[in-house]
Order: sequence, then structure tokens, then C-alpha cells
Amino acid sequence: MAIPRIDQIKIKDIDTSLATKGGRVLDVRCGSHHFLTPTRPLSSTEIGAKSYLGYRGELKSDIAAIAVDFSGKRKELFLKNNGALNRSEKLLQSHSDAVFNLPSMPVIQIDPFNADERSSFKLAFEVERSIEGVDILSMPGVIGNIKAFDKLVKDWCNSSEENGFGSAIQLSLTDDVTVLSERLDLLAEYSSSGLFQVLNIQYASPSKYKQQLAALWGQRDKIHAIINCIGTTKSQQESVPGLVTDEETVLLQNGFDMITKKKYSVSQGYVKYLAVQPKVTSMQEVDDYRVARHSASVSIRRNLWNKMTHPPECNCSICRGQGREQLIDRFGYLDNGDISKSGLRYYSELHDHQSDMQELEIFRKYTASDGAEEYDRRVSDNLSKLRKLSEN
Repeated sequence: MAIPRIDQIKIKDIDTSLATKGGRVLDVRCGSHHFLTPTRPLSSTEIGAKSYLGYRGELKSDIAAIAVDFSGKRKELFLKNNGALNRSEKLLQSHSDAVFNLPSMPVIQIDPFNADERSSFKLAFEVERSIEGVDILSMPGVIGNIKAFDKLVKDWCNSSEENGFGSAIQLSLTDDVTVLSERLDLLAEYSSSGLFQVLNIQYASPSKYKQQLAALWGQRDKIHAIINCIGTTKSQQESVPGLVTDEETVLLQNGFDMITKKKYSVSQGYVKYLAVQPKVTSMQEVDDYRVARHSASVSIRRNLWNKMTHPPECNCSICRGQGREQLIDRFGYLDNGDISKSGLRYYSELHDHQSDMQELEIFRKYTASDGAEEYDRRVSDNLSKLRKLSEN
């Protein structure tokens, strides 16, 4: 039985401290079903990892965001190359089939269109509408004044509703703060009437766009829609060698309800190159990977994780409390006994999602009880424990 599309979003709890030491909790209803945010959507990354590993376990999630990459130079392929567009439609359809029981939306990662490029918005609308099983159609970003933006938003949302879909609107943290604030004001008004269900905001480094984050934070009590940060990338900042900081906590504290990581394209040429490479003969030759520790808001680089005498265990649905050697045995080898070059990277992506879901449940409880400062202390304490493990 298909899950109905999102039909009601209520702000349940919100932290109003100027220290931004907490987020907000939404109650999202889909017919007789409901879930709470913050949550982590099931994305193309996890779907691909599950398929590669042949993992038959359940991946817990409340909503799906299936992405295809047409950013940068690939934008011209979206607009002009039918072959690339058809391949991407098939990919989106296969991912939609994998999440048929979840409210879902396609996310076309593409640079914004000028407001007068209406044919480009029409193309995006038709591509998304053709994907069987999606519930929400995501409008690309808009370059233009508030009047042009307003017109496109109403046209996209009304057209989506007429066809039985919900809507997602896209902004960017790199927008001029005046432009962003003006658009947020408009969307806050529209969200109260249910015109759209998701606000996608293109990721940018929180440290570089503090004014934009402050503008978003100021609207947290007015926007009755899921605020999704799309296109997040892996942080490179190391708190100590091997422990990489995670920006997710910062984003959640400033008003985001979901985090959707960037989907990267792989060229056909690179796929052919990989196919002719010699077999991997050592675990030192496998893909780089990180083992996320959301309770400490960091991830552990492969080399540090491997050298830890007693690496921390995880009770998520993928790890099941197993130690490092057991996880390597499960995911580091192919069925014929050969070393899998990518198995541990895909394992780490499934672990990242499921352990994050566990941590977000804890984050919600702290937010609902005004315990945001206690949550920060918890993260700090867990980071200290990891630092001690890394010193052994």
C-alpha cells in the first residue's frame, strides 16, 4: 500500500535561545502515518550502497530524497542531451522503486535557472512528474527578483497540486542575505496554507554564511515546512589527526530539519577505467572511508579506525554491536573471497545513515526538553573519549 503524500506539518517544539543551542521538532503527517524531525532522508547514496552490498536488512527512514547530479558543466547535458537525460530518468525511477513505501521527492542537483527560462523549469517539472512513485516535485533554484520568484513558486506549486503532487522550493545559503530574507518571508506565509511541503536550501559552509543562517534561524517559528539542507559535503576539518568534524549539528541548531548529502556523478570513462584495474590484494588498497560517530559529531578516518586498539562499537541496524574485525569480514570481501575494493566504503555509508537516525532521536528529546546545552556537553564528552582512544 502506498504511503500518502505529506498533508500536514506542525511545529511541535522549538528552541529559541540566542546561543542557537538546539533546533526544532516538526510533526509531519502523511494520512494516518506521522514522523518527527529532525530526520535523515534515505537518499541515492544509501540505495546504491545497499544494492552493491546485497544488504537485505531494513534501512529505517521516514522520507526519501533521490538525487541526480546535473551541477556545474553537466547542466548543458540536462538541457540539451537526450541520452544523458534519459539515463538519469531511469536512475531516478530505479531509486524511486527502492523507496516505494516512503514519501519521496527527486532532487535534481542543478545550478539555478533565470526566472525567464520558463522552458527549463517546464523540463524539470516533466522529468520529475514522469517518475512513478514520487510524492513531491522539487523546483530548481531561481535567479530573479521577488516578483518573478513569487510567480514561479505559485505556478510550480499549483501545477504540482493539480497533478496530485506536493511541492519543494529551493533556495541557497549563498544567496545575498537581503534576497534570502525576502524569499523566506514570502515562503513562511505560503507554508502556513500548505502551498508547499519542503524547503530545500542548497548547502554552503556555515562558517562563511553566518548572516544567511541567522536569517533562517529567525524564521524557524514561522515556516511550516520541512527545511532540508541539500548537497552537503564531507568536512575536511580535523579536531585531532584522524577525527573529522561534522557540520551537521551546526546546521540542525540553526533551523534545518533534514540533511541530504550531495550525489556525485561518475563518468562512463572512469567506470571503464575501474573495470580494467587489477584485483585488490590488500586492505590498504581499498577505497577510503570514514566511520561516523554522530554522538561526538565527528567521523573517524580509516587509518585511525584501523589502528585503534579498541575501536568504539555501534548498535545501529548495520553494525549490530559487532567489532571491527567482524565488520571487515562481513563487508570487506566478495562472495568468492576476494577483497572488495568498495565494500567498506559502502558499509560506512549505511552505518552513517542508521547511526545518524539513532542520534537524531536523542537530539529531538534534548530539544523538546530545552536541554540543548546538556546535549552539547554530551557531544563534547563523547569527543573526549574518542580522543583518548586515538591516543592509545
